[in-house]
Amino acid sequence: MFKLIKAIMPRSENFFDLFEAQAKKAQEAAHTLRAILDGGPDTADKCARLSTQEEEADQISYEVMQSIRRSFITPFDRSDIKALSSALDDAVDQMNKTGKTVMLSDVATFHPNMRAMGDRIILLADILVNALPLMRNIGTHSGQLHQMVGEISRIEEQSDQMYDSGLKDLFKTTPKDQALDFIIGAELYDRLEKVCDMFEDVAHVMSDIVIERVSARHGRRFRHLPSGLPDRRSPVLRPVERDARCRELHRYHRLDTGAVALPGGPVGSFLELLGLFHRALLRLRSQGRLDHR
Repeated sequence: MFKLIKAIMPRSENFFDLFEAQAKKAQEAAHTLRAILDGGPDTADKCARLSTQEEEADQISYEVMQSIRRSFITPFDRSDIKALSSALDDAVDQMNKTGKTVMLSDVATFHPNMRAMGDRIILLADILVNALPLMRNIGTHSGQLHQMVGEISRIEEQSDQMYDSGLKDLFKTTPKDQALDFIIGAELYDRLEKVCDMFEDVAHVMSDIVIERVSARHGRRFRHLPSGLPDRRSPVLRPVERDARCRELHRYHRLDTGAVALPGGPVGSFLELLGLFHRALLRLRSQGRLDHR
């Protein structure tokens, strides 16, 4: 019966491929950004390449959003999928904004702490490239994922220290009659620090997903709902907030494989009945009144 329920509600398997593609695109952009911070006559070409990589990352993010709308069953909550993809895309966007600042300000030389922050950005991107494939099996890799999230937070703290010391050195070394150089340098530091913050945001979303999935395995399936929303506290159905673009509430049925958004009309009613029937089967099986065969 369980196989029948899963069979009639097909599951999309391409989300993890898209996440990993986003992470690799962020890694490529991180290396391009680091090359920009080396300066040189080809800085403009590097900035153009970074802009192209940002457009490619946007396309992958768009495909994630389309996959959410096409899929009945997802590996985890739709809101988490959207948050993870958006956070990855924001990191690449922020790197591209850094490149645009370099181009618009015609910066030719960069401070050592800027290059050091660029090195940290590469480290953060590398960790995500290694971490995203582990999300395919959270139960097995939850401990390793937790360590990676902690490492990302540690590197982000290092970047914060570099940001503070870099601004201090910039203020001390900039002549008083070159205030514009200080403003431009401070903006570059701010951009680089925000890139690191974006990567930490990705880690926070991953951590939330891991905590929810591990908690679900121990019977704690319900997250805190937004204030004002009714909480039915049902082990099968509860309201969740869907994609902000839709701006409407849907009910969903949680199986061990993920979450199913229930549409309205006859189809939604049929799926809700399936969920209730599935719940009844579980109760009978737990009471020993149903043959496991």
